[in-house]
Amino acid sequence: MITSPGRKINRYYDNFQSERERDEASSKPLIEQTDVVEFFKHLGFQATVYQEKLLRDKSQFISARWSRQSGKSLAMAVAVLFNALTRQGFRAAIVGPSKRQSLKMVDKISRLLSRLGRDVLEGPPRKGRLAFRNGSVIEALPNNPDTIRGETLNVVVLDEFAYIEHDKELYDAIIFASWASHSAPDSLREQDGLGWRAS
Repeated sequence: MITSPGRKINRYYDNFQSERERDEASSKPLIEQTDVVEFFKHLGFQATVYQEKLLRDKSQFISARWSRQSGKSLAMAVAVLFNALTRQGFRAAIVGPSKRQSLKMVDKISRLLSRLGRDVLEGPPRKGRLAFRNGSVIEALPNNPDTIRGETLNVVVLDEFAYIEHDKELYDAIIFASWASHSAPDSLREQDGLGWRAS
């Protein structure tokens, strides 16, 4: 079937407009909330005092050591999702003792998306990976230092860290991955144990 030049031009123009709208949307936050605790409430949850403290913590390294079933994973899932929705190009990795454990956390984040009432993903969710319209990505990675070392990440969530094997090697790989997104002076790279949060 032969199409007229006018139809082709219209189709190219429509595609161009769609791409332009996507580009404009990618530079804006995907949600209105600017406070992570308010976002937690928007999703239908009431933060406990310790969850609120964790959500507001700006430290480079955070350890949540609470009792079982006290909302650690939920708080971390909301914090990662909030950053993915409000920061363009945000990259987060979820690592657990097994790939299955990591996938469970990404699945929890995926289920939270349905509470937003809007489509914020770039395409359909893939198993273990959520790609957002603003270029942010949340991905489940296996407990393997070599896998993490090759990534450029803003945040790494270690779920059930007490059960993770090769924790020293994994820690070193995470520090390396967080440095990869910035160029540090040689003097900083040579200092053992120094790290900073990628912004």
